[in-house]
Amino acid sequence: MGDPAGIGPEIVARMFLRRPAQRRWIVVGDPLVMRHALAALDPAARVRRIPTSAEARFDDGELNVLVSSEGVSLPPIGRISAESGRAAYAAIIAAIRLAKTGAVRGIVTAPIHKEALAAAGLRYPGHTEILAEQAGGAGVAMMLANEDIRVVLVTTHCSLRDAIRRADQSAQMAAIRLAHAGARALALQLRFSESSESMGNHDSERDE
Repeated sequence: MGDPAGIGPEIVARMFLRRPAQRRWIVVGDPLVMRHALAALDPAARVRRIPTSAEARFDDGELNVLVSSEGVSLPPIGRISAESGRAAYAAIIAAIRLAKTGAVRGIVTAPIHKEALAAAGLRYPGHTEILAEQAGGAGVAMMLANEDIRVVLVTTHCSLRDAIRRADQSAQMAAIRLAHAGARALALQLRFSESSESMGNHDSERDE
């Protein structure tokens, strides 16, 4: 669901309405929030509140929402609050548990707000760190990927000055190795651009 006071619920609702043939997924979050987001786009659309993933149905056009939190009223839209931070975190943790038990095959995250997390006493800069903690991962990073390129960031969540300082050769090589290992683990095809190949050839000749 993402942050209930942000754009996450609307993004999820729009995706649900735009792709009726691809609805074999569930939303983890607050049914009230998702009902409001869906109704704003299509008053006829319906939400099914489910306590477990096993109770989801995909044959009647309703949006399955697995309850990870349940507020008595909608949070103030566009405002940072501890309540929204707790709800966003609860949704992420519930989704991770579903994945770890094999109830779902993957997780798609919606936008969260790190200031809302901090207001709730949760000191995480983003999804990656929460996922890493729950999975017990040592070296982790977010990979941005499409059909043409895969990118692992060398630095995250810092100022430009700090990014320049932190992105030394050691940090760059660590990101490259992690990207390579991740691509192998995910069975992604590794590609090298012409400029990269040329750079490699040039370096080889210079070393000789």
